[in-house]
Amino acid sequence: MLDAVSVPPKPGLFGSLRALATTLVTIATTRLEILATEYEQEKLRLGRMLMLWIALAFFAAMALIFLSLLLVMLFWDEHRMAAIGAITLAYTLLAIAAAGWLRHEVQRGSHLFSVSLAELRKDRQALEAR
Repeated sequence: MLDAVSVPPKPGLFGSLRALATTLVTIATTRLEILATEYEQEKLRLGRMLMLWIALAFFAAMALIFLSLLLVMLFWDEHRMAAIGAITLAYTLLAIAAAGWLRHEVQRGSHLFSVSLAELRKDRQALEAR
């Protein structure tokens, strides 16, 4: 981040305006750096989450496939159709639950740039108080 350089203002209106402009540029630069940092953090977080979701989906699918095969093989002689129907029903209910969870997450929204927006609100309130 840029540190605010304390330059003694030159006397007069132009000196004051130059000092004000320097302060505003410093504030804007700091806010842009905060935005960039938040963006990078969110990008990294989403990348990690995507990789974890892919791994989770793959291994969960493999486990469910082999569990389903095991259950069908256990009930093959007497109740194979009931076993296949129960497994299908269980997967359908899980899919409905996952769809509901996904819908909830989409509606909840993201907190991207929340820190930057809070800082900008503080800046606006500080300027309005003057």
